[in-house]
Amino acid sequence: MLLAVSFAACGDQTTIGDQLVGTWALAAYDDHGTPGVTTGTWSFWPDATFTVLGTITYPDEPADSLDVIGTWMEQGPATIAMTVGDGTTVWDVSVTPDTAVLILPDAEGAVRITLAK
Repeated sequence: MLLAVSFAACGDQTTIGDQLVGTWALAAYDDHGTPGVTTGTWSFWPDATFTVLGTITYPDEPADSLDVIGTWMEQGPATIAMTVGDGTTVWDVSVTPDTAVLILPDAEGAVRITLAK
């Protein structure tokens, strides 16, 4: 009986990547403490690609278009690496059924992206 329960529990585990796959609304973008107003979607595809389509507007600035295509892969239980062109960044990730938060920490603060289902 214990063995059957152990196998069932192992089968129910999902990775951070499994939880991210799908299309999310771009809910918020904070660049080192400066919040931007966002529109659009962020999609993580099962083939390890991602797309971002939308806009971001910072205070007193015109809207910037977001049209990004890249690749992603899990780096650990709560981190992913995203590559766009020649640049790769490693993000801390937390996911609930309705929200995903991606944080790119650095010495001057952090970039924080909030996605919503």
